[in-house]
Amino acid sequence: LVSIINCAGISYTGPLEYLPMRMYRHQMQRRGRVVFVGTGGGVLTPAPGLLSAYMASKWAGEAFIQCLRMEMRLTGQRIDACMVNPGFIKPTGLVDAGKANVEKMWTTVPANAREEYEWLTDRFIKFSDDQPGTHPRFIAYAMEEALTASRPNLSYKVGPDSKASPFVGMLPTKLREWIVNASMFQVYDWTPQ
Repeated sequence: LVSIINCAGISYTGPLEYLPMRMYRHQMQRRGRVVFVGTGGGVLTPAPGLLSAYMASKWAGEAFIQCLRMEMRLTGQRIDACMVNPGFIKPTGLVDAGKANVEKMWTTVPANAREEYEWLTDRFIKFSDDQPGTHPRFIAYAMEEALTASRPNLSYKVGPDSKASPFVGMLPTKLREWIVNASMFQVYDWTPQ
């Protein structure tokens, strides 16, 4: 095994909770590289409303890679671990798939949920549609760099929004939340305290 690229969830066969460590060790005992695909600016990315499941899964991948990277270095194993963190990537089918998932979600939640949140969902979808995005080839370039660098970085940001996101994420909470709410949801009613 030379490398693993995980683009959409855990690629092991079997439940992670029960996967025997010997299987992990067998897979990891060669010099190699593990690359996960995260989101935006990584753990410094602001977490906007409506994306709790998505952001939780991406931050879990970040934690996994950081722990794996440290453990491999602490034990002298020659395995590198890193993240490729894209912003909006277009053209892909992700926006259309997201819209279909939203419609499916509305059929499974109480009607009052749609009444409460549909306006926010519609604004987020419009925001997503309006983003110019970065071409998918730039993800491939970042993966190639992550796989071939003699000393890979922990994270490779792809696209201008991905590179700007950590800076927004480091702002004071109220300002960060105002920027996210204003840009993604057109909600401007924030009063500084």
